[in-house]
Amino acid sequence: MMSKHGGSHPHGGWAATGCVVLLAGMLMGLSCSRNDKHFSDVRIAFFPGGGPDQSFAAIVYQGAKSAAEDLGCHMDYYWSYWDEDTIVSQFREAIYSEPDAICIVGHPGEERMRPLVEEAFRKNILVTFLNADLPDIKNDFMVHGCGYVGQDTYQSGYTLSSALARKYTPEQLREVHVLTWDYQTNAPLSHRARRSLGLLDALKEHHIPYHHSEIPLEMRGSCSSDELAVVLRPLLKSHPDTGVVIADSGDVTAALADALNTAGFKPGNIIGAGFDLSVEAVKGLNTGYLGLIHDQQPFLQGYLPVLQACLTVKYGFAGLNIDTGSGLIDSGNLGLIEELVRRQIR
Repeated sequence: MMSKHGGSHPHGGWAATGCVVLLAGMLMGLSCSRNDKHFSDVRIAFFPGGGPDQSFAAIVYQGAKSAAEDLGCHMDYYWSYWDEDTIVSQFREAIYSEPDAICIVGHPGEERMRPLVEEAFRKNILVTFLNADLPDIKNDFMVHGCGYVGQDTYQSGYTLSSALARKYTPEQLREVHVLTWDYQTNAPLSHRARRSLGLLDALKEHHIPYHHSEIPLEMRGSCSSDELAVVLRPLLKSHPDTGVVIADSGDVTAALADALNTAGFKPGNIIGAGFDLSVEAVKGLNTGYLGLIHDQQPFLQGYLPVLQACLTVKYGFAGLNIDTGSGLIDSGNLGLIEELVRRQIR
């Protein structure tokens, strides 16, 4: 595959996780030697995943926007509110607009996304993934620049439940309710659903009693604390021994503290846990309604795919595979992070 800017893509991959610092240093050298932005001739279609009014997607967007400002590339943004049909439809639109690269979430899955990815590469349009991986497609096209920036979904779920097991007493963990995403035990799991599987597997291994229910579809695109409280009341009434609620969604996690309050619980009666920092989640940590947050650092899921796309389009680098999901945040280590959350960096 030939780059639109004259380079050719290599026929061998390279270990990517350790090269971010090297690439950043290279970019600093490039920017210092030129008065104009080095990637001003690159145009990228970018999918933050959710909507601009949702805490997680807004931080991804800030990362992508910051990368574009630093690098000089031109951006077109597509907001899908996590709806898989919308993502597929917008993917077609993006291919039709003929950008140099498309940075897209993988939620619709391998079967629906593969024909579009193949079409894009035939048209010399780079495709790279963020937030939800499509590992088979990525591996097939990695030498041509297809990569992934985001969490290892299974490991992120496993890490959070294991951390809860270390942090809290058996009495506090007497029973856990997990609000899952796309988790069906009798069907093949999507890559996105593997985070729920990781949550449940770790609870099982630590011999912690649990039950689970699906996050309603209408709450995946938008979730208010009042709506979540309506869902939680009957769940917690039917499971009165629940000591912890885990939300497998950043937007549901953001609504969880206020929802527990609205449902009539005091801080610490039921411990909330979940994924992704937000102003609301920080408030929940400070008030005691939330106990632990797994931070997959969504700013990086915006910034690094744009960086990789620019480097691949211009210089033919192979795709990078970067795991951003390793942070665990509670009230004891907020520190500087709290201000960065307000600035939509963390």
